[in-house]
Amino acid sequence: MSFDRGIAYELGDNGLLFENGAHFSSGTATPTHSGLKGDRFFKTDDASIWRLEADGTNWMKDVIKGSNEIIFAFSGNSSPFVSTSLTSYQIISEFIFPGSTLVSTPTSIFLLSGSNNASAGVSFKIFDRTNSLTIAEKTGIQSATRVENTLGTISNVPTGSSVFEIQAKRDDAGATAELSAIRMEFL
Repeated sequence: MSFDRGIAYELGDNGLLFENGAHFSSGTATPTHSGLKGDRFFKTDDASIWRLEADGTNWMKDVIKGSNEIIFAFSGNSSPFVSTSLTSYQIISEFIFPGSTLVSTPTSIFLLSGSNNASAGVSFKIFDRTNSLTIAEKTGIQSATRVENTLGTISNVPTGSSVFEIQAKRDDAGATAELSAIRMEFL
């Protein structure tokens, strides 16, 4: 975790790293402070960062700063992609999503995906297996090569850790759904 240069930090009670004299009242959900807007502290028990708002009294929980995307690449036994030619959604990969509380809510999800047949469609979906909810879905993809496809509207993002499945299916006869990579972007 890095903070701005030239600012004093100190380790305080409750595993907190304070900036510019901010302090945390024991037993409260948010810190108390009469300081400068933008002052921050890092709470080690849940890895959260809190920032003092412009009014100098209200605190806002910040999203952990750092990389603003998650990328996974996939490959099959003898190909640089995973695939299915079944007509109902099949799990072609899965991963653990740490939850929006830790990494924020994805603003975009892209797949390097396509069909092996330019005139036959395929569909992809991100499914939250833990909560049995669809996160995003794109149907009717027609491309003879794997290209970047956005999954469109993102919803039902869990706050806590969940197992996400990447599911695929063919929509039309003669199609095979192919996936090489996924990229999730965050603010």
